Amino acid sequence: WEEKGRSHPEGIFVRGPEKNFVALRVDIPSEDAYHTIYHEYVHLLMSLNVPWLPTWLSEGIAEVYGNSVIGEKAVHLGRPSAAHVALLRQERLLPLDVLLAVDHSSPYYNEEEKVSIFYAQSWALTHYLMLGDRSQHSQKLVEFVGLINNGMDQREALQRTLGDLSTLEERLKTYIQRPNLGYVRIERPAEAQEEEFTVRQLSTAESCAVRGDFHLQNGREEEARALLEEALRLDPRLAPAHASLGFLHYQRGEKEEAAEQFAEAVKLDSRSYLAHYYNALLVTQFSLDQESVARAEDSLRRALELNPEFGYAAAALAGLYATQDDKLDQALPL
Repeated sequence: WEEKGRSHPEGIFVRGPEKNFVALRVDIPSEDAYHTIYHEYVHLLMSLNVPWLPTWLSEGIAEVYGNSVIGEKAVHLGRPSAAHVALLRQERLLPLDVLLAVDHSSPYYNEEEKVSIFYAQSWALTHYLMLGDRSQHSQKLVEFVGLINNGMDQREALQRTLGDLSTLEERLKTYIQRPNLGYVRIERPAEAQEEEFTVRQLSTAESCAVRGDFHLQNGREEEARALLEEALRLDPRLAPAHASLGFLHYQRGEKEEAAEQFAEAVKLDSRSYLAHYYNALLVTQFSLDQESVARAEDSLRRALELNPEFGYAAAALAGLYATQDDKLDQALPL
């Protein structure tokens, strides 16, 4: 948005070490807004399960589901995108080798004049592999994903599962020209009960903290610092703001300031397992006296309560226990 000639997305997915963000524009027509919500939500699911997918397939899957329609009586998954089809019928398709090579730093992913054809063709190829010809290629797509997960080059994996790339390109061109492209219709699931969902309004301080954390995850430290400091001015007892400010200081190598913020977050019973973990690291970095070790142990135990699968905290706690004869039996299981 700040650079001339770059793409202007309606939404963005930002993955962080402990949490994920989806930022959405709210000044666009409702139908397009739903597309963006579904698209970015699919990115969230994929980041948790298959974060190693190539860019074309990741965006293609997000576009296939992004064009779904949830109606009163039925759900239409993967409805064809009229805009993508129209563009692909007018423009020359990218060679498959070019499409496969696109990543997040490529011009086709970032430049306004090129990004549309990349998204449209990624959608078309994914739609063909998932739903084309009554989904008869979907198992081949599963095999392709398995091969690249095992380290095979995606060009080789495509050839092994779907045959010659030039033949696949011709099939894709033919597919785009079809008068009707399929989608999946399913009956609407049971109606959701409104009382199952809880909603509350964020305070101004909480809003500042969330936006500051988003900027921090997105690499914009100055905007993050201003919002996080404003959050703490409005509510000095806001644990998430203290934790985020701790991460900001830690990233900048300001370990004493980071330690102070993490200690405050822990004191306020932060729900961030990483805040407790980094608090323990910094406590023991500055001192290994009995009191500091006890504080670090408390923080690491709390980190594991919040996230039992966080191996780094288990390893650090085991390391502390291993220095104490009376706790050796607790170190080994960790």
